[in-house]
Amino acid sequence: MVVAYNRRHYASVRAARAGIAEDGGVCSFSFEVTEWPHATEPTQVGPTIRRRWFIAQTSHVVDLAFHLGGRPANWTCHSAGSLTWHPESARYSGAGTTIAGATFGYHGDWEAPGRWAVEILTRHRRLILRPLEELRSIPMGSHEVEIVTLDDDLDRTFKPGVHRQATAFLDGDDSVACLLDEHMANMEIFERMAGYR
Repeated sequence: MVVAYNRRHYASVRAARAGIAEDGGVCSFSFEVTEWPHATEPTQVGPTIRRRWFIAQTSHVVDLAFHLGGRPANWTCHSAGSLTWHPESARYSGAGTTIAGATFGYHGDWEAPGRWAVEILTRHRRLILRPLEELRSIPMGSHEVEIVTLDDDLDRTFKPGVHRQATAFLDGDDSVACLLDEHMANMEIFERMAGYR
């Protein structure tokens, strides 16, 4: 059984994984978990889901960050603020190290403008997913941001990531899927980050 985190199948994420492998792994990474509830309350779902919006929605970018950067080992997290429909928290920050020793940090403020983002640093480049459907790179020794050309026709034709995800699932060959056991372990991370625990 798998959890349908389609962002793992974006063309941009596939290219980022290839760059990480080529460069010998992740040294550090950061990610942003800012949502847009300041613009509109997500009324398309019921109040029970809205009260757990970090898990229902924000977990997608958290899953992606730890999928690329590595599973957290030692870390701290902080949450503060509240929204009328999400009383547990509205601002988030944290930092730590992964099992492999990479350092990471994250931030999010649901009461301010922003968007999801993931940045991965290797010994040779900075990989920037902002928006997540696009990949930019800064090579070592440069400040110039380069746009990475992607083979993303499927992501432009269909909902990004879904075609490749469905094909991999149907073929029984999805090496990047979030398995149920992994997701259950991640739930503790999501709940801590959101201030639910």
